[in-house]
Amino acid sequence: MKAVASELLAKLPGKVSEKWPQGERHRFTAGTAFFVPAGAVHRFENFSPDFSTWVLFLGPKGGERG
Repeated sequence: MKAVASELLAKLPGKVSEKWPQGERHRFTAGTAFFVPAGAVHRFENFSPDFSTWVLFLGPKGGERG
């Protein structure tokens, strides 16, 4: 998925891993927060059954240019 706005994600219960096009992988567990800049391509994989998260979209599409 390509982020159209910057995203701040706060990981709640469960586990998930995130994959970036460069091949980087990161595992996230409860209490983790991370930032995805607008335009970054990323995807989640390997969801645990109890996975949940909060996603805050920061600014309007294209707002990072202003």
